[in-house]
Amino acid sequence: ETLKSCRRESLEAASLLEHQFHTLAGTAGTYGLLGMSAVAAEGEETCAAMAGRPIDDERFTYLSFPVDHMR
Repeated sequence: ETLKSCRRESLEAASLLEHQFHTLAGTAGTYGLLGMSAVAAEGEETCAAMAGRPIDDERFTYLSFPVDHMR
């Protein structure tokens, strides 16, 4: 849901998405789920690179793939 909110140009949602990726990366790492942790960390870095801008179509597609596969 947060990722979809980002597509509607919600800057608060983009910040929340970065935080959620950060939390997931740390939690997954704690439990030894290193692959998931790496994917989540990449998502966090991608969100951070947006620097407060709304998510564009390219980044939405890039982030949708791992999010869909982590479900």
